[in-house]
Amino acid sequence: MPRVSLLQPISAGIVGAITGFASSFALVVAGLRAVGASPA
Repeated sequence: MPRVSLLQPISAGIVGAITGFASSFALVVAGLRAVGASPA
């Protein structure tokens, strides 16, 4: 398997991981604000 074909799924996985982390982080922050935590 040539190395070039590995680049696309690896980059897609990294982008997916960053997107998932960012969305879950935003949900956690929104939940803390709803509970009444002050912004740090």
